[in-house]
Amino acid sequence: MGLFDHISFPHDCPKCHTELEDYQTKDLTDSMRTFRLNEPINLGDNRRNFEFRLYDYCSKCNMEIEAIGVVKELIFTEVIKLPRNIKS
Repeated sequence: MGLFDHISFPHDCPKCHTELEDYQTKDLTDSMRTFRLNEPINLGDNRRNFEFRLYDYCSKCNMEIEAIGVVKELIFTEVIKLPRNIKS
């Protein structure tokens, strides 16, 4: 199972529009740290520019939400929401 990190980034559920507070990822430190936009993410390796997977879950409508986090020159710069087919 393991630990995960939090990405503090408010967003809406694409299905029911419930306001959600953060994403989770296992692609960074796996130490339950919280990262925020425009803050440094240094994993201690040689990567200065990379992307990582983000996940969230809306308990109101049971929607799984995925996104991509972007790090440029060691700074967390962007969250890209991934499109998802939504059935009414």
